Amino acid sequence: MDLRIEFLPFLLGSDPMKKAELKENLVNNRFPHYYGIFETLIGKTEGKFISGESGGMCWADIFLASWIDIFKNLVVPPEFLDQYPAVKNLYLTVFENEEIRKYYEL
Repeated sequence: MDLRIEFLPFLLGSDPMKKAELKENLVNNRFPHYYGIFETLIGKTEGKFISGESGGMCWADIFLASWIDIFKNLVVPPEFLDQYPAVKNLYLTVFENEEIRKYYEL
């Protein structure tokens, strides 16, 4: 299943108790599962990006970093990314890009 699909019930839900339950499952189970996959994928390239250092930043890096930003702002605690250094590095690298920063400042 796609992490974004699993995130939607939390995002669109209106029942505070159900949202708290969904958030707990996301933070304790689903996000660790998917972030572990991302960590392995990025770690295999031995670089900052999904395609590896020599490939440079690609759409997949921007897409993943954008969703990580959404999750970071709405669900996961600030220290969550510390458990996934390759994912955190990708996230920070994408948002250090001047053009991407300009876009997000709009």
